[in-house]
Amino acid sequence: MQNFSSGGGFDDRAAANRLRDPNKPSQPPIIFTMISLFSAIIVFLLTLIIAKSCSAETWFAVIMGVATGTISFCAVKLIFDEASFEDPDSPAYIMMSGVLAFICIVLTYITLGVYPFGENSVLIVDMHHQYACFFALLRDKVTDFGSLFYNTSAGLGSCYLPLFAYYLSSPFNILMILFPRELLTEAIALATILKITSAGVTFAIMAKGILKRNDFSIVCGGVMYSMISFLIVHSWNIMWLDPIILFPLIVLGLHRLLHGGNPGLYCITLALAILTNYYIAYMLCIFLVIYYVAHVICESKGYSLSMQLKRFWRFCYSSLIGGGISMALLLPTAIYLGQTSGAEDAFARDLESNFDLFQLFQRLLFAPTPSIRGMSLPNVYCSVLAVFLLAAFMCCKKIPLKKRVTWCGVAGFVILSMSVNWLNFAWHGFHFPNDLPYRESFVLSFVLIYIAILTLDNIDSISAKGVIGAWGVIAALIMFEEHYGDTSFDFRSTYVSMIFLTVYGVIALLCASGKIKKTLCYALLLLFVFSEVTANASVNIRMLDDNEGGLGHASAEYFTRREDYTKDYVVNSAAIQSIKDYNEPQYRMELKRGYGTCNDPSLFNYSGMTVFASSNPKSTTTFMGKLGFAVNGVNSYLFRNYVPAVDSLFSLKYLVSESVVNDADNGAVSSLNYVNTVYDSEGTTRYVYQNANALPKLFLVDDSIKSLDMEQYGTYPNPFLIQNDLYRLMTGSEQIYDLSTNMAVTVGNDYASVTGNYFSYNGYGTAFTATHTAVKEGAVFVYVDCRAADNISVSVDGTWVGSPSANEPYILSCGWLGEGSTVDISVGADGSCGGNIYIATLDEAAFTSAISTLKTGAMEFDECGEDHITGTVTADTNRVMFTSIPYDSGWSVYIDGEKVPTYSLGDALLCFEVAAGTHTVELKYVPSGFIVGIIISVISLFALVMVMKPKWAQVVFAPITKLFKKKKASPAVISDMPDDFLDDADFEPIDIDHLFDENEQETEQEE
Repeated sequence: MQNFSSGGGFDDRAAANRLRDPNKPSQPPIIFTMISLFSAIIVFLLTLIIAKSCSAETWFAVIMGVATGTISFCAVKLIFDEASFEDPDSPAYIMMSGVLAFICIVLTYITLGVYPFGENSVLIVDMHHQYACFFALLRDKVTDFGSLFYNTSAGLGSCYLPLFAYYLSSPFNILMILFPRELLTEAIALATILKITSAGVTFAIMAKGILKRNDFSIVCGGVMYSMISFLIVHSWNIMWLDPIILFPLIVLGLHRLLHGGNPGLYCITLALAILTNYYIAYMLCIFLVIYYVAHVICESKGYSLSMQLKRFWRFCYSSLIGGGISMALLLPTAIYLGQTSGAEDAFARDLESNFDLFQLFQRLLFAPTPSIRGMSLPNVYCSVLAVFLLAAFMCCKKIPLKKRVTWCGVAGFVILSMSVNWLNFAWHGFHFPNDLPYRESFVLSFVLIYIAILTLDNIDSISAKGVIGAWGVIAALIMFEEHYGDTSFDFRSTYVSMIFLTVYGVIALLCASGKIKKTLCYALLLLFVFSEVTANASVNIRMLDDNEGGLGHASAEYFTRREDYTKDYVVNSAAIQSIKDYNEPQYRMELKRGYGTCNDPSLFNYSGMTVFASSNPKSTTTFMGKLGFAVNGVNSYLFRNYVPAVDSLFSLKYLVSESVVNDADNGAVSSLNYVNTVYDSEGTTRYVYQNANALPKLFLVDDSIKSLDMEQYGTYPNPFLIQNDLYRLMTGSEQIYDLSTNMAVTVGNDYASVTGNYFSYNGYGTAFTATHTAVKEGAVFVYVDCRAADNISVSVDGTWVGSPSANEPYILSCGWLGEGSTVDISVGADGSCGGNIYIATLDEAAFTSAISTLKTGAMEFDECGEDHITGTVTADTNRVMFTSIPYDSGWSVYIDGEKVPTYSLGDALLCFEVAAGTHTVELKYVPSGFIVGIIISVISLFALVMVMKPKWAQVVFAPITKLFKKKKASPAVISDMPDDFLDDADFEPIDIDHLFDENEQETEQEE
């Protein structure tokens, strides 16, 4: 062991103690422990003062101080008693990595004011609208023993497996089941904390396994990896985190595999990554190919061609086994993904760059602006230390030049993959993402930290000139970026980054010059990198919240207050349960509330009409949009307003509203009959209504419905015209709507005009108003289609009715109007635009007659489960069974026990023909590809066992081998053979690793 100083001192005294009693480990004097403790207290107080001076919360300051004080205690104790830290088998460093990662994310949430440290939750953007709702649905599926194949609580219904595979397959989601529904937000927060903690642990395990080190260097790597900006900025995309947790273990497994080790770790972790989230796992698979190539280049010396082929073979079959294990879930998911909007994307015509490569540098420094919108820059921050060590890596002559060039090339390729549009498109599964750009950016962070731990392993071999040169290069780039780069690169990013860079440079310089030992260098680096990444995460999370709207308000666009997400849960649940008590699963219900989520049916587990999910088929979305529902054109359709004509066709029988429906019970037009009022202990009220005209999910219609062609209506059609045609084809009756073009511009004649339904506008910010005057009594509905508008508002007789979204237009009910009543539609935009205003009045008599006709063909249900429906129907002539169930090849239909073909109505809904007479009807659902996927998974698991246990393979395949050899032998020769010729000892164990060369043995190569 080297002395700390040239004069011997503490190390010499420790050595003397060991010489006195070689069987007894030396014990450092108590004074050294006291000095270490005193140093920890000083650092704790300094951290406390600095944190409070930056207006940090008290809890944040205290926990941060305890963490930095603990690291300081370890650093000082290393000076006096390094031997106590040198156990190569101790799990302490891996555990420390997890503990510090845990502290980092807890401090980040304290900054945000997450309950119980404040009144906020971790719900933001899609976590608010989508993921939390699906977690609640998962809980209900498990506790109520619901179908794991099909789901009726997401829109009109859909296969559950792709939704589960993308959002819900994480093992951490067991917390969502264990926690009460009222503590859903806390379960999500805890799951996120545990995932980020796990990321620190798995990276430390990888670093220890690859470097064969067990010291503070692996803790540095784990803390950096757990706090990469991708994990912090995208922590609300909780389903993406699991493969990133497994990423280091997969790389460790591949490293062992390529050095002749057991393939079990690689196969199992790869399979788990795909199962927990196939999307991020797809990106991991791309990187594994890159890693394999890099490893072959770096470790090519000493390997013959046959040995390289053997390594390639091991990589291929192990990857296939890992992927094959996941096929029970992945194969049906892949089939259904082909029906989503992402499957329609194609390569951009022109090859171009997404951003200036130099701009990416600022994203590697302290406090980069979080990026979740549009095509802004990637989230690649992983610490200033990683950037400094990247420069030092290039100067480290102890690391072979080939290895340095290779890994810098890997980092460069990943950067180009984000910058070049074609490569970026491929990384995203050949799909252009909707917001959340550069989702592969975590790969660059991983590569930089991987390079950092390789550099740390050799940091004492870097010359003082190399350290100074590395510091100088990064410092020059920071100052250049500050003066000539993007204006968002502010004072904080510049000078805080410079401070940390200088601290890291000084520590590295002391190590390079022999002033401090490498182990002490690691401890000091850990102290400052922990402080840096924790502060960066806290700043990032606050910036994310500020950029999305502001801290502490109840909104779908930023972190939601805990009470605002849960306060009406009790009353909504009670109202919905009162409807479920009727036990009518053949009908649907909806919840209408001002600040609801986009997945209320999933959140409260009822069969509804609303969904927002990436796994949603686009054809259903398009169909619902043309009927007048609010759609984003990609993966959502939402119930916004009660429209009796279309809602009755889609089985909407019950409506829960937070306000009184004024037109309820005012004639058959609304079809709504008041049922009851539900209250909670705080006086929150919900009103329950029943639609008397609702049709069940299956009913007979005229076979002329088969001629329906939704394409003829164009991309942005008149929804009332389509509803008219739909009723006409179903019943043969006349139209149910009277369409009107009775409009005139009453405000803004000088910059707007209306011709028929079409309007043109060039008011540049000043809204115009078009007025419709009712010519007869009736229920009036309005649909405004102008995607370029900034604001739309509808009023009736001077009273505001609603403001439908311009981006997601939907039919708005104006209520029951008398003759002469006026409807004012105001539209405003920043520039010139054009659009359509469709106005329709429901023909009461025609609508009532059509519904009566359709009810005669309603199926009598014996059972109406999520994936199994049975009943009886009577057809007077050959008819078509119309279902408000989305078309899916997984549905099998049996009439009187015989399977009949199905087809897609409007490329969206499941239909089938029914002959005249009375019939029993049965519908069964099994996801397409599920059975084949199960078979592949079982075969892959069997293959994994055989690869991991070659002796078992020998036993299994020995009879086949014997049979094969018997067929090869001639009967005449066999008769002359001795009795023991075919003795079992003649058969060698089957080992597919030696197919290429059974004689050569691969020697392990150290990195």
